[in-house]
Amino acid sequence: MKPIFCARRMRNKLSLALLVIVAALAASAARRPRYGGTLTVEFSGRVWLLDAARPQNTLEDQIVDDRILTLIADRLVTLDDHGQPQSALAKYWQHDADFKHWELFLGPNTKFQNGSQISADAIVSSLRASNPDWKIDEGSWSHGLYSKTAIALVLEKTVTVDFDLPQPDLPYILAEPRNSILLRKSFGAVVGSGPFRITTWEPGQHAVLTANDNYWGGRPFVDSIDIQMSRAARDRMIDLDLSKSDVIEVPPESARLAAARGSRISASDPTELLAVVFPRTSSAAKDIRVRQALSLAIDRASLVNVVLQKEGEPAAALLPQWSTGYAFLFSAPFDPSASQQLAAQISPPPALKLGYDSADALARMIAERIAVNAQAAGIAVSAQPIASDAPAAPALDARLIRLPLSSPAPGVALQNSIQSLTAFADFDPSLTAPLANPDDLDSLYSRERALLDTYEIIPLVHLPQVVGLSPRVRDWMPLRSGEWRLADVWLDGASQ
Repeated sequence: MKPIFCARRMRNKLSLALLVIVAALAASAARRPRYGGTLTVEFSGRVWLLDAARPQNTLEDQIVDDRILTLIADRLVTLDDHGQPQSALAKYWQHDADFKHWELFLGPNTKFQNGSQISADAIVSSLRASNPDWKIDEGSWSHGLYSKTAIALVLEKTVTVDFDLPQPDLPYILAEPRNSILLRKSFGAVVGSGPFRITTWEPGQHAVLTANDNYWGGRPFVDSIDIQMSRAARDRMIDLDLSKSDVIEVPPESARLAAARGSRISASDPTELLAVVFPRTSSAAKDIRVRQALSLAIDRASLVNVVLQKEGEPAAALLPQWSTGYAFLFSAPFDPSASQQLAAQISPPPALKLGYDSADALARMIAERIAVNAQAAGIAVSAQPIASDAPAAPALDARLIRLPLSSPAPGVALQNSIQSLTAFADFDPSLTAPLANPDDLDSLYSRERALLDTYEIIPLVHLPQVVGLSPRVRDWMPLRSGEWRLADVWLDGASQ
């Protein structure tokens, strides 16, 4: 009887092993990337005219513009999963020892989605539209023609760029959505060479992007992306709960509540700065003591813990810690007593009108919280909503703004932030001049320190990008900087 029992036990073990193997194979097949299906994405912003060369009206609108551009168009350079420059339309590049002269070599036989060749002339035209202060000469290899910004000289299959100052981060600049290579049509439409092409366009409301079967980088997994614009936060959350949407923007302050309700949430590292900036037209804030007193009065920890429900980080620097590595060297103490003493020295007592975007619920809550903090320190602050479509901006003493991190390269990000801030604050020209060495962290720190010492901008919090995902979305792997990679996403349950 003993041999029979052993044989029976052996058969049972073999059967169990086979079941485990079959189950593993079934699970592997279920998780294998699949082609097909429509990915539905909802945004709060809206875009009327898609164009890399034209900044959108609001941050939300610009985000939609950038997201769509990265899907329909390529750039000379792209960023990999670690945020490092990789070849795209430019197959490789080289520079001189001073980082002032760059040569970018184009790949052969790359075409736009309409079948036309991506020629040197097309690249010249596209870059000129996005960088009007660049001097671009197609088909010439002339050196010695310099401007205060840059000269781009283009030959067949080659682009050369010359700078007066070292520009070690040029690949990062070329990887920005604003430098997408587009073929512009006379009636306002644009054609790219990206993994998707626009097949439906309802300005400000709706767009459908269809997979480009002939994409040089490989066909995307999903067949199409259905984009819904101008969707309110509540409507986006309802659509996600009802499986009517696959990817939605989630306000950072709602992330924890959404996760507690069972929603699948993905949050990036901090990629956006919320700050107070003082317009050059403000007379009430001309005295630096007013700005210092307001900074001391603001409880940034409370903004993060209460208003943002712990989704974000208190900010004392323009760029987040993960970007520069030196943000911890800046401090923004909460000291109501010192604020009150400083405000008491000013006559008449400071009274400020703080403007915020009327369509931004988070900005409204932050502005109101700042007003409460300021009142406790003896500073009268009134929160004033600003409509983005107002014919004229109201007279303000301060404004709440949101600055996105435009690049994982800190030099590029800081330079772009400074350029954005010059639309509001009247900084000394020495603080807004191009960085002499944007790759040197000591230089970046010194410039940022000099800017913050003016108190013309007061950092408040660094915000992440928060996304809600449906259960069927697979391989969701955005870059650390927050850039989405929808061409790599596939849908569980889609047909092979």
